[in-house]
Amino acid sequence: MKKLITKFLMWLSLVILLGHVILFYPNIPLYFKQIERWKMGLNSLVDTSSLEVQRFAEEAYKYNNVFPEYYIFEKIKYRRDVDNYWNIEYWATPVETIERGSGDCEDIAVLTKSVLDYLDQTYHKRYNARLVDQRIHVYVERNIYSNVKVDKPIYGAVPEEIVEKYTGLLGEIRSWTEDIPLWRWIVFATVMILVTGFLVKF
Repeated sequence: MKKLITKFLMWLSLVILLGHVILFYPNIPLYFKQIERWKMGLNSLVDTSSLEVQRFAEEAYKYNNVFPEYYIFEKIKYRRDVDNYWNIEYWATPVETIERGSGDCEDIAVLTKSVLDYLDQTYHKRYNARLVDQRIHVYVERNIYSNVKVDKPIYGAVPEEIVEKYTGLLGEIRSWTEDIPLWRWIVFATVMILVTGFLVKF
């Protein structure tokens, strides 16, 4: 009985470890970077000092000095972390997002706040950008004056019913099944079958 319990605990540990690596975070170096970024918080990634960000912000300001976001949304395409970085979650720096030309909602929001903050400092604008975290989505709120016409959509909040759909344990499972490619589940299942067979014989 003791041997059976030991085998089960070994199997369970391997499920957690291999699942973490194969399914969620196969890009190990970026996983360790992300741990540090979780500790520091999303606002710590806002960057107004990098030359790449400053050049990008100047281009955005020339493109539209009322809504520089329009330039960002034209140049930076939405792409999931799992497609961009292989990991299920990765908070990219503004420079990384500019270099890739794509990012998910956190990446685009951090870049947007960086651009607006830089323009606030350089041109004494009053965008007063703020990152808003909806648990499953991050966006930027900013000042929009009553006499300004919004002629294109600006990324904003997602409906609360969507937030509820993807929060909690069932929401996390739904998100995993939608975001993680099928081939990873197949690889994980194959590896676990082999591991299980080895432990049974061991």
